[in-house]
Amino acid sequence: TTQHQGAQTQHQTARFFCKAGGKLYWHTRFKIVDTFDKANIFLGMGTLDTAILTTGALAVTDFIGFTISTAGAGALKCRSCKGGVAQSDTALTIAEDTFVDLAIVVDGVSEIQFWVNNVRKTLTNIVAATHIPVGALYPAFGCETDGTNDPIMHVQGFQVLQSY
Repeated sequence: TTQHQGAQTQHQTARFFCKAGGKLYWHTRFKIVDTFDKANIFLGMGTLDTAILTTGALAVTDFIGFTISTAGAGALKCRSCKGGVAQSDTALTIAEDTFVDLAIVVDGVSEIQFWVNNVRKTLTNIVAATHIPVGALYPAFGCETDGTNDPIMHVQGFQVLQSY
């Protein structure tokens, strides 16, 4: 097992935008097996990049999604970043081999909601006007190892809907 290796994928032909007067809905269900607390993951949408995660950090400058860092011991965070200005709020600590339902709703460029297991999370750090990206976003998933294990991320499909 080599540190920072793992699968990263983006749906390069599915492009979505956060726009005034529109709504963006994103949903997936996932679990991590084989030492979940040492995984570096991203599930969400981000700018198009050949590497979503590099050396244990997010490489994309604009994104909305959920992350776990290798040092986070399974702590799932809601994260949003616009132009390199990122912020996060802790959602929950995941359990080994247990599916978690995730959803994001972006209302124009004025409101962002993160949902975990059908419960809306209270955001104290993420400010919609500051942290909602306005460029093209692509569905993205990534899972890296910290070098001591080989985490396996199971994603049970994803959905993205955009309305204007």
